[in-house]
Amino acid sequence: MSNAKVVFDSIKNKWVGVIGTRIVVRSASKDYVERKLQETGVNLETVSDKPKVQFTVTERFGFINQFVTLVSLKKLNSFILTGSGGLGKTYSVIEGLKKSGKKEDKDFVVIRGYSTAKALYRNLFENNGKVIIFDDADSVHKDAVGANILKAALGSEDRRMISWNSERAESDDLPSRFQFTGRVIFISNLSQDQFPQALLSRSMKVDLTLNTEEKVERIVEVFGNIKAEVKVKEEVIAFVKKYADDASDLNIRSALNVLKLRQDIGDNWQTTDFYVKEAKKLGYRSRSAFKLLEINNKCKFLKNKTNIIDLGSSPGGWSQVISKVNKDGKNFSIDLLEMKSIININFLKGDFYNENIKRNIFDFFNKNKVNVILSDMAVNTSGNKDLDAIKTNNLALEVIEWSVNFFDTKCFLLIKYFSGKDENLLINSAKKNFVKIERIKPNSSRKESREIYLLCRDLKNV
Repeated sequence: MSNAKVVFDSIKNKWVGVIGTRIVVRSASKDYVERKLQETGVNLETVSDKPKVQFTVTERFGFINQFVTLVSLKKLNSFILTGSGGLGKTYSVIEGLKKSGKKEDKDFVVIRGYSTAKALYRNLFENNGKVIIFDDADSVHKDAVGANILKAALGSEDRRMISWNSERAESDDLPSRFQFTGRVIFISNLSQDQFPQALLSRSMKVDLTLNTEEKVERIVEVFGNIKAEVKVKEEVIAFVKKYADDASDLNIRSALNVLKLRQDIGDNWQTTDFYVKEAKKLGYRSRSAFKLLEINNKCKFLKNKTNIIDLGSSPGGWSQVISKVNKDGKNFSIDLLEMKSIININFLKGDFYNENIKRNIFDFFNKNKVNVILSDMAVNTSGNKDLDAIKTNNLALEVIEWSVNFFDTKCFLLIKYFSGKDENLLINSAKKNFVKIERIKPNSSRKESREIYLLCRDLKNV
């Protein structure tokens, strides 16, 4: 007979019942989880206590201010800030530096995105003496060479010497060796155990991996400093608390989006979205399910007994639709976020461009070609609509490039993009690769939204 145990999931803020390695029940009530496990007839082996939180959310943000100040005063060489996205990590660091009298570009710089080891070396040299913030630029320490460069840059020696001893072109203006006098702050959504130990041992650290209860606590704290009508803020906070356990992306950013919705629409803000209500009634996980249903009703590209891929599938609205249509076919869904299981859907968590993911897809379809690829992907909103549109459209371009590896001549690709200055790049790429393209703005898409769907049919030159 299998043994069972009850453990506390500090991220979800719930008790979990586990039989072997399989989670069978999850609840906020410890007694309920124990009772359900006992009903299965298994031996209840262990019941763990709820772990005590060492520091509150407020205390941890206080530590951020202290460590940023110490970095600005050159008392610390390095500070690592990790944890959940959308909680104001970057904002807190930059504001902390500004309060210390530091000015961006002059005293500190922010580096984002991918970086090679050589680019890291150049950034350290060109910004020597400044505070360098690597914001979600995890490639700098994931690369072994980059990690060794940072190890030298952040050492405790009086003279921190960094070397680049590879063969160099005549035009290379970088020295082969220099003394680094700057400081480094890492901001990442990764967990600390994904950082090289050599960097962890050289840095002060704060982890902001928060459970649901702590995220709500942080949102309430931030809302206290936001200039808005008290009644409006109270309504939004009540809404956030009510749906916190069901939210797939609970953070300050999403709470601010709800606040804007409340301010723009008025008192009836919670009942204006017909499609949200209908999605709940019909059991769809998101209103986006209606967009796919509407487009397919018009264009008839989803069919039974076919091979379908759903990119960026979480929370699962589109996957629910294809599961119902393609009952006797094969469906493969991919997302960086977790997605609760759906019947007839093979889900894999990861980056669709990862080579292992590609191999998994080929194996799943037995190296047969795919008939339909769907992408409702968009980058997390930053507040800058033009920048968000550019990033999302670049993602759509990557999907076009990626999809041709899996298609046969007869195929359909449906991708989301945002109207803007750069959309012609996307349209031209689609025209280059597909016989026919069609722009679609479904009625279920909000009128004020810039989102448009591009339906591409049949590959050229296969």
